[in-house]
Amino acid sequence: LVSKHEGTPNVVLEAMASGVPVAVVQMEGIETIVTPNVSGLVESSLVNLAQKTVPLLTSAQIKENMIRSARLKIETDFSLLAQIKNFEAILSELK
Repeated sequence: LVSKHEGTPNVVLEAMASGVPVAVVQMEGIETIVTPNVSGLVESSLVNLAQKTVPLLTSAQIKENMIRSARLKIETDFSLLAQIKNFEAILSELK
Protein backbone atom coordinates (compact mmCIF):
# COMPACT_ATOMS: atom_id res chain seq x y z
CA LEU A 1 0.00 0.00 0.00
CA VAL A 2 1.58 3.26 -1.07
CA SER A 3 -1.33 5.61 -0.40
CA LYS A 4 -0.73 8.22 2.28
CA HIS A 5 -4.42 9.10 2.79
CA GLU A 6 -6.91 6.26 3.01
CA GLY A 7 -8.47 5.83 6.45
CA THR A 8 -8.58 2.14 7.29
CA PRO A 9 -7.36 0.49 4.09
CA ASN A 10 -9.44 -2.60 3.38
CA VAL A 11 -6.77 -3.99 1.07
CA VAL A 12 -4.40 -4.28 4.04
CA LEU A 13 -7.04 -5.96 6.21
CA GLU A 14 -7.92 -8.36 3.38
CA ALA A 15 -4.28 -9.25 2.73
CA MET A 16 -3.64 -9.91 6.41
CA ALA A 17 -6.75 -12.09 6.65
CA SER A 18 -5.76 -14.00 3.51
CA GLY A 19 -2.21 -14.82 4.56
CA VAL A 20 -0.51 -12.34 2.26
CA PRO A 21 2.37 -10.39 3.84
CA VAL A 22 1.79 -6.64 3.85
CA ALA A 23 4.20 -3.79 3.21
CA VAL A 24 2.85 -0.28 3.70
CA VAL A 25 4.06 3.28 3.63
CA GLN A 26 3.59 4.98 7.00
CA MET A 27 0.30 6.87 7.21
CA GLU A 28 -1.89 8.08 9.99
CA GLY A 29 -3.49 5.20 11.86
CA ILE A 30 -1.76 2.36 10.01
CA GLU A 31 -0.13 1.08 13.20
CA THR A 32 -3.59 0.33 14.62
CA ILE A 33 -3.71 -2.32 11.89
CA VAL A 34 -0.10 -3.31 11.23
CA THR A 35 2.44 -3.82 14.00
CA PRO A 36 5.76 -2.88 12.35
CA ASN A 37 8.06 -5.84 11.73
CA VAL A 38 5.58 -8.18 13.44
CA SER A 39 2.41 -8.32 11.34
CA GLY A 40 3.77 -6.39 8.38
CA LEU A 41 6.33 -3.92 7.15
CA VAL A 42 5.82 -0.20 7.74
CA GLU A 43 8.22 2.44 6.43
CA SER A 44 8.15 6.16 5.78
CA SER A 45 9.40 5.96 2.19
CA LEU A 46 9.16 3.57 -0.74
CA VAL A 47 12.95 3.23 -0.87
CA ASN A 48 13.11 2.15 2.78
CA LEU A 49 10.10 -0.12 2.30
CA ALA A 50 11.71 -1.82 -0.70
CA GLN A 51 14.92 -2.41 1.28
CA LYS A 52 12.96 -3.92 4.20
CA THR A 53 11.25 -6.45 1.93
CA VAL A 54 14.51 -8.35 1.27
CA PRO A 55 14.42 -10.45 4.49
CA LEU A 56 10.72 -11.07 3.97
CA LEU A 57 11.41 -12.39 0.47
CA THR A 58 14.44 -14.47 1.41
CA SER A 59 13.40 -16.04 4.72
CA ALA A 60 10.45 -18.41 4.82
CA GLN A 61 10.50 -18.28 8.64
CA ILE A 62 10.23 -14.47 8.76
CA LYS A 63 7.43 -14.60 6.19
CA GLU A 64 5.49 -17.30 8.07
CA ASN A 65 5.87 -15.51 11.41
CA MET A 66 4.58 -12.29 9.88
CA ILE A 67 1.64 -14.04 8.22
CA ARG A 68 0.74 -15.78 11.50
CA SER A 69 0.93 -12.53 13.48
CA ALA A 70 -1.14 -10.68 10.89
CA ARG A 71 -3.86 -13.33 10.87
CA LEU A 72 -4.01 -13.30 14.67
CA LYS A 73 -4.36 -9.50 14.64
CA ILE A 74 -7.28 -9.75 12.23
CA GLU A 75 -8.98 -12.51 14.23
CA THR A 76 -8.65 -10.69 17.56
CA ASP A 77 -9.16 -7.04 16.56
CA PHE A 78 -11.10 -7.03 13.29
CA SER A 79 -13.37 -10.07 13.32
CA LEU A 80 -17.12 -9.57 13.20
CA LEU A 81 -17.36 -10.43 16.90
CA ALA A 82 -14.66 -7.88 17.78
CA GLN A 83 -16.40 -5.23 15.70
CA ILE A 84 -19.73 -5.93 17.42
CA LYS A 85 -18.09 -5.62 20.85
CA ASN A 86 -16.45 -2.32 19.82
CA PHE A 87 -19.77 -0.98 18.52
CA GLU A 88 -21.58 -2.05 21.70
CA ALA A 89 -18.91 -0.29 23.81
CA ILE A 90 -19.40 2.91 21.83
CA LEU A 91 -23.17 2.70 22.19
CA SER A 92 -22.95 2.08 25.93
CA GLU A 93 -20.84 5.23 26.32
CA LEU A 94 -23.60 7.25 24.67
CA LYS A 95 -26.22 6.25 27.23
